[in-house]
Amino acid sequence: MGKQKRVFIVILVLACCFPIVNHNQVIEGTTMASYEEISVQEAKSRIDSNPTIFILDVRTEGEFLDGHIQGAVQIKYTQIINNFDKLPENFSREIIVYCDNGFRSRAGASKLTELGYSQVANMLGGFNDWLAEGYPFVTGYPSNSSMSANGEFSLTGVIILSMVELGLIHCIIRITKKKRSSYNP
Repeated sequence: MGKQKRVFIVILVLACCFPIVNHNQVIEGTTMASYEEISVQEAKSRIDSNPTIFILDVRTEGEFLDGHIQGAVQIKYTQIINNFDKLPENFSREIIVYCDNGFRSRAGASKLTELGYSQVANMLGGFNDWLAEGYPFVTGYPSNSSMSANGEFSLTGVIILSMVELGLIHCIIRITKKKRSSYNP
């Protein structure tokens, strides 16, 4: 037998001696962050039954302005970490993430779980399926922009919106709060 055949047989025997490992197994003592995938119908049911759900639209601003779910906050899926201050402070608050068809929202949902959010759901079918079901939507900027990510109204925001509507303010300077320090990449 040639030297190459002997080396091959030795390698083959050694390979058979090692246990086969499933790389998808969860190593004992560790947990993987995950999110739930839900239908448009399930998302609508949850939104209707729980007014504190945080609805995250991960599409572009233009797509958002053309139409979005009432109460949704728009953060492009690639900008979630940069807009951490727009996300809920409560990491156990329920979040529904959507895009046009459910693909970008998967990336967004994954990023949210990496950040530590524990109740994240990706809406399969996205806004396209939402529209196909005939569910309500709004266009333009949200009328509830004076509401914080925690579902609380800002009195300053309400006053400023009222002054804008009356035509007393023509320019608004946006001041954002400091980013929370609970994110550690």
